[in-house]
Formats: sequence, C-alpha cells, structure tokens
Amino acid sequence: MVAYSIDPGHVTTEKMELTQKGRGFEDHFIGAPPEVIGAAVAWLATDPEAKALAGEIVLAQREAKRRELVPGWPPPRK
Repeated sequence: MVAYSIDPGHVTTEKMELTQKGRGFEDHFIGAPPEVIGAAVAWLATDPEAKALAGEIVLAQREAKRRELVPGWPPPRK
C-alpha cells in the first residue's frame, strides 16, 4: 500500500475569483485552479514514478509544474 500527504497550496476557486473581482483584487491573490491539484493527484495514483514520493508531503502545485501536467499552467508572469 502506498500513501501520500498532499499539500494543495493556495487554490483559487470560482467563489474566490468572484469575490476578488467584486472587491477589485483580481490580480492580488493568484493560486492554482483546482484542475492543477486534480492532475497532480491523478499523476500520483497512476504513474509508477510517483512511488518515490510515498510517505512524503507532496506539494501538488510543484509536482504539476515540474512534470508539466497541465498544459499552459502556470501562466507566464506579467
């Protein structure tokens, strides 16, 4: 059996986006969209290479970026 502890980091939900836009803060708190975390979890569950991270805290956003799991994410910096 393999177990992971997944740290999603700051995740921007639809509600957070609406709240930020309503208050004029759309570019102040930028996090990953939920699909980035989902892609990292899917990678952990399906890729044999992921077993090397068993028992560790997995930073989902870092692994998604490192492995280019979501095309176009992260967006280029402004």
